[in-house]
Amino acid sequence: MTPTSVDFPAVQPVSSDEIVSPQSSLPGTIPSISAAQVAQPTAPQVPAMGRSRGKTRLTSTTTIFFTLFHILAVVALFYFTWSALAVAVVTYILAINVGIGMGYHRLLTHRG
Repeated sequence: MTPTSVDFPAVQPVSSDEIVSPQSSLPGTIPSISAAQVAQPTAPQVPAMGRSRGKTRLTSTTTIFFTLFHILAVVALFYFTWSALAVAVVTYILAINVGIGMGYHRLLTHRG
């Protein structure tokens, strides 16, 4: 099978009388604009987060939970038992190992 050739029309030279000026109002032409008229791009507005939001203001929700966590940590010292510690360690090890096994099972068997 041989490739077919495509015949393109010959290019005709254009005279200076046929050139349309950029300020013409013909449909489909783009008006020219100067560099001063081009709007400068602006950065997107991002809401202030973190330390820049309020330099001296404390967040009440964070303060409440932070304080409550530390009070309960001190209270937990009075309820310590060795059996509770053993249960916590066994539960931690079991959760880590079974969790990894279940994660790999899901990934390799069910493809994600």
